[in-house]
Amino acid sequence: MQFSLLTAAFFFVAAMANPLEVRNGAPPAPACANGALFSVAQCCTTIVLGVAALDCVTPPTGTNADNFVDNCILDAGREAGCCVLPILGQDLLCEPAALN
Repeated sequence: MQFSLLTAAFFFVAAMANPLEVRNGAPPAPACANGALFSVAQCCTTIVLGVAALDCVTPPTGTNADNFVDNCILDAGREAGCCVLPILGQDLLCEPAALN
């Protein structure tokens, strides 16, 4: 009986010392957090002077600020951009995501 009680106490302490998930209290920041204007995250082949972006697609995976640029680069070397109005793969008023 004492052995099973000690074993249960050991596993309880081990489970408390190793939580399953790490929580830092804040959700990840969105990739395009520049107010409401430049809020659409896009991976584009070219961003031309902040006015237009060509051959844009939505990011292949999550769009938090930490991995947005990396995900776009992995998607055929595209540039990460925050755009205003996506229309059929062409976006108007885009800026590179690094400027946000």
